[in-house]
Amino acid sequence: MGDWLGTGNVHSRDLVFRPFAEARAFVHSLGLKNHKEWQSYCTSGKKPSDIPSTPHREYNTDFKGYGDWLGTGTMSHWNREYLPFAEARAFVHALRLKNQDEWGIYCKSGKKPDEIPADPRAIYGTEFRGMGDWLGVINKWNRNALLSLLHDLRPRLAHGSSRSFSNACAQGSQRQKRQRVGMGT
Repeated sequence: MGDWLGTGNVHSRDLVFRPFAEARAFVHSLGLKNHKEWQSYCTSGKKPSDIPSTPHREYNTDFKGYGDWLGTGTMSHWNREYLPFAEARAFVHALRLKNQDEWGIYCKSGKKPDEIPADPRAIYGTEFRGMGDWLGVINKWNRNALLSLLHDLRPRLAHGSSRSFSNACAQGSQRQKRQRVGMGT
């Protein structure tokens, strides 16, 4: 249709792209470092029309991520396999880092194994109980730090039952409320 109108624009469904391996080899030769650079290249007017700007759509079965497409080897953290939370946290505890700044420096140093996430909150969800818990450093006892400690102690409690644990926590909370309003114990 674009040829008939003289615009040169062709609908994406009518475009014919290079085979995946050939297109990927071409993209590798560009030396682009990340997805943002790829997007800039695609809008620069330099991209040949037989190279798709959305390779994940055109080569959906062959496409393995932009690290593979660009040749950087970088893999999205969603596609990586990480250690289970307890193992990853034990590894991080052994590093004896003191704060989040030191964690950030360590992550950027190139020493962090790929199976340890730089952003544990995004990977482990509710298992992640704060940076202090992740690093093994409690600088300030707040609600999250106490709950994390209690959660870790749960298997070691003498009563052994999670119902007893929950009841003990509830009773402690009720006692704190009574003390705050001056009712005593």
